[in-house]
Amino acid sequence: MDVQRNLAQIVKLIAPPNVSFYIINSIADDLTNFLQSPTKTIPRLESIIFGIKSKFGASTHHETIWKAFEDILFPLVSIRNPKDMAEYLNQGYQQLRNFTQTYKNTSHSVSSISLNPEMLENNSSNLQDHQMTPSVYAESFETLDKLSDRRSLMSSMHNYGAGELLDNSTLKGLTIPYYSKTVPEKDIIKSIPYTLLGITSDMFPVANEMIIIPFNIPNAISGQLHLLFEGGLIYRNISSRIEYYKHVNISPLKQTLILEVEKYLNIYSGLVNQLASSGQIRSLNDLYTHLYDAIIQLRTYYFIMHKFQILRGDELLSLFNTSMSHGDKTIQNISSKLYKNLIHLYFKYLRNWLLLGKLDDTYKDEFFIKRDTNPNNLNFIIPFIFDKQRIPKFLPENTTYKIYIIGKTYIFITDFCKELQWANDFTKKYTYRYETLDCFSASFSNELMDLVNEQYLEIVKHSYYILKSKFYYEEVLYMLKNVLLMGRSDFMDVIFLKSQNILNQQVKRLRNYAFARILQESIDESSLRNALNKIDNNFIVGKIDARLLNMGQDLLGWDVFTLDYVIHPPLSTVLNVNRPDERKEYLQIFNFLWRFKRIDFFTNKGMLDTKELIRSFKKNTQFSPFNKDITSKLSKLSILRSQIQQFNYKIENYYLQFVIEKNFKSLMNNLQLNKNNIKTVGTIDSTNFVNGNIRFEGILKPKNDLSMFGISDNDYFTDDYPNIENLNDLHNKFLDNILQHKLFSSTEEGKHSKQPYSRSLIFIFEEILQFIDHYSSLCEIAYNIFLQINLQNSTEVNTLIDLFNTKSHKTVHTFRRFQKATYMYIADLRDDGDNELNQLSRMLR
Repeated sequence: MDVQRNLAQIVKLIAPPNVSFYIINSIADDLTNFLQSPTKTIPRLESIIFGIKSKFGASTHHETIWKAFEDILFPLVSIRNPKDMAEYLNQGYQQLRNFTQTYKNTSHSVSSISLNPEMLENNSSNLQDHQMTPSVYAESFETLDKLSDRRSLMSSMHNYGAGELLDNSTLKGLTIPYYSKTVPEKDIIKSIPYTLLGITSDMFPVANEMIIIPFNIPNAISGQLHLLFEGGLIYRNISSRIEYYKHVNISPLKQTLILEVEKYLNIYSGLVNQLASSGQIRSLNDLYTHLYDAIIQLRTYYFIMHKFQILRGDELLSLFNTSMSHGDKTIQNISSKLYKNLIHLYFKYLRNWLLLGKLDDTYKDEFFIKRDTNPNNLNFIIPFIFDKQRIPKFLPENTTYKIYIIGKTYIFITDFCKELQWANDFTKKYTYRYETLDCFSASFSNELMDLVNEQYLEIVKHSYYILKSKFYYEEVLYMLKNVLLMGRSDFMDVIFLKSQNILNQQVKRLRNYAFARILQESIDESSLRNALNKIDNNFIVGKIDARLLNMGQDLLGWDVFTLDYVIHPPLSTVLNVNRPDERKEYLQIFNFLWRFKRIDFFTNKGMLDTKELIRSFKKNTQFSPFNKDITSKLSKLSILRSQIQQFNYKIENYYLQFVIEKNFKSLMNNLQLNKNNIKTVGTIDSTNFVNGNIRFEGILKPKNDLSMFGISDNDYFTDDYPNIENLNDLHNKFLDNILQHKLFSSTEEGKHSKQPYSRSLIFIFEEILQFIDHYSSLCEIAYNIFLQINLQNSTEVNTLIDLFNTKSHKTVHTFRRFQKATYMYIADLRDDGDNELNQLSRMLR
């Protein structure tokens, strides 16, 4: 650009010979950028010119040259067109070149400038003017790196004349005029205590988080002030943060941390006041020596306050715990002090939860246990959840989970089991144990873990004992299996016999209370009567209920009838049966198995009806050939019914034995591991070899009481006892395993049908029900034929015979559709690749 090139030529004319080409181009670039700026002003140009003078170190002997240089630059502020600007600079360059050549010729004719007291005296006024001019480089804390390398006034002139030294001059004498206008160090020491506390003063004003250093302070002292003022800036920053957080809702751990940081700020301010009033500080070096450790600590607190908003209270606590082993002693000591103050409060959180099951909402964001506000979750009864993300690093996850279970089980025992006396004794016992723990000791974590393990085993064992003895947990599980999972076939058979007339009606004509009497009679007349009038006062049997599903008004009772088992807390906490959370596994399984039982009932009923008809026809010998034809057809159709019945029986048996019973045994085995209350002392597992040798697995303990030696036998405290969450998870896993089986699942598709096995089986059920309807109608027609034969009504008999033949064909046609569907179903089972399903396919052939 012509403007930049012309400016570089002009600057080169006024620059001393030793100035580098890089500096000249840098100045030209600054001037070019200024002239291109839309906000260029005369004051800004004056500031730039002053900076150029500082870089060149020009003396007042060149005032005429500078005046000519300024006369060229100032008119440029009003010129907007770059072309006009370049032309103007070209003319200015020619004029300035002629002027400088003339000036240098005349200056050589004048006596050379020498470095002597008279010259310094003559220049004292100019030096004073130079000193009083505001510096743009030494005015603030942040601009220390921009301090220029300024030379003395006289040394900057040596290129323009032959320098002569005064033989009798000393360096001190030569520098006295320069330092005569600087601020004395003792005045700085008087004013600096305010700045060290972040307070503005006349000498060191504070603005926009900057401390402004006056221009007439030497660079050496300015460097010391930078080190000292770091403490003032940090103090001011931390103080403002603390004042802000005092008016903000923060967690208790953070509130405690704020108090601790504020305590140190008070210590720091007290130290500054003490040093200011003691009169012992003679120099800035002495002051820095006294404040060095305090400033280093302020840096650490500044780092902590920087993390304050980013980290939660528990994360800050973990940070302090980790930093206690830091290599820097200052960080190590501060972290240890803050950790000890915060762990005391955090330990209070733990004790409130461990001893009372109490969780304060104020520290929900910094504790690994929090209240569950989602009503759709499984924690709606005891609304607390375990948050792994908030586990402090000094506690293992296993221990924190046990802490969570202890408090949750305590709530379970007190609020739902009403074991208030036991809970009170439990709290008293462990309150003393926790009060003796020293949370400041190095072994605190290990001692806490040991005590938590002991408390966990005791409360979990008692909760399991209460569920079994007071609320009949295992008996209820068996009742659920017997009733809702069809474990008692005789009970279901009685229900069918008692309710068949009602279930044949449409839903709109049925009422739920109609089944109350039927349900009671079915219990009395089935094997469930053995559960009546026991020590539970019919607690277990009394939970059985019957109801109708809301599925439509045009359906029959067979389609909407279902059994239910009503469970309330505390059992509903560990058994997911009829919770209001849309988990209806038992209902889904029952409705599926209900189809098998329905088919069993009607096929058995059809078998009995057929036998009775055949027997009746055989007794009537008057029309023997005709009767033989009817009974022959009934017998053949009965074979088809028998095949359907056999298919239904086999598939039903597989569901009951290999799906439900198998998973139920697995559930009971998992619970059986936890069933023994006390291990037998003195017994040990062993292996017997063929040669008669016996190898003991472990060490055989003595049977005598060891309490006299101060040894307590706590072998019965094992981790085998499931907690309330384990019980809930085991039961849910039991139901999930059933519903995720391929024959129950709605996602596992057959290889040939491309349909889920459950859907294919439901289609087969529909074909079977149609066959049953046709077969029942056929039996009814045959019965009417028998009546008309006895009445010797030949006309009606002929009509019924035609109807009988038509219905027979429909029945056979329906059976063929059933047979085709079963072939496809069996092929899917055979080619699935599962050995169990392959065996089932061979059973169904």
